[in-house]
Amino acid sequence: MFNSINKTQIEQIPTPIPPLNQQKQIVQKLDKAFADIEKLKTNIEKNIKNSQELFSSKLNELFSQKAAGWEVKKLGEVCDFVRGLTYKKKDEVDFSNNVILRANNISLESGTLNFNEMKYIDENIKIPDSKIVKKDDLIICTASGSKKHLGKVALIDKNYSYAFGGFMGVLRIKNELALSKYLWYQTRSLKYLDFIANLTDGTNINNLKFSQLSEYKVPIPP
Repeated sequence: MFNSINKTQIEQIPTPIPPLNQQKQIVQKLDKAFADIEKLKTNIEKNIKNSQELFSSKLNELFSQKAAGWEVKKLGEVCDFVRGLTYKKKDEVDFSNNVILRANNISLESGTLNFNEMKYIDENIKIPDSKIVKKDDLIICTASGSKKHLGKVALIDKNYSYAFGGFMGVLRIKNELALSKYLWYQTRSLKYLDFIANLTDGTNINNLKFSQLSEYKVPIPP
C-alpha cells in the first residue's frame, strides 16, 4: 500500500531554528565540510588511478624480464577460445537457474567478477556445457558500446554453473602450457592494454575477434 503524508502533518514537524547569525555559521561549516569531502573524493580517485598505473607498470617490468627457459607464444597457442551464448530478448526472465554473465559483471578497475546485475533466461533453454564458465577460465568482453571495456578480463575462481553471454568469450588454457592466473596478470599489464587499444584505435570497431586476440604475444616461463 502507498503511504503518504499531508500538508498538515508536514506543518507539524518540529524544526529547530537558531538565530540568523548562527544559521550562517552552520551553513559556512557545512559548506566547508562538503567542499573537503569533494576534495577528499578527488584525491582518492587520483590515488586509485595512480596505483592502477603503477600496478600495470610493475607487471610490464616483470614480464619484460626473460630468463633461461622462457618462451614467447601467441595467445592462440596457449588458449582455446569459446564464444558466448546467444539468446533472444524474449528469453529473458526475472529469475531462473539459467544465469548469464555479461560485460558489466567484470570490473574494469580490478579485473574481477561482480554479481551486482545478473541476467536470467528461461529454464527451458538448454545451455551447452561449453557455454558454462569453468574454474580457471578467463572470461573476456569481446563487444561493448564503450571501447574502454573491450578486452577486459576476469578470472573464474570456481565453478559457478553460470553461462556467459554473446558479447563475451572465454579463454581456456590448453595443454597446461600456463597458469590461468599468470595469464590473467598478463591482461592487467600495460603491454596488453596497449595491444587492445591499438586494435580499435581510430576506428568505429567496438568488437574483438579471436583472430586478433590470438596474435597477442605472451612470455611463458617454465
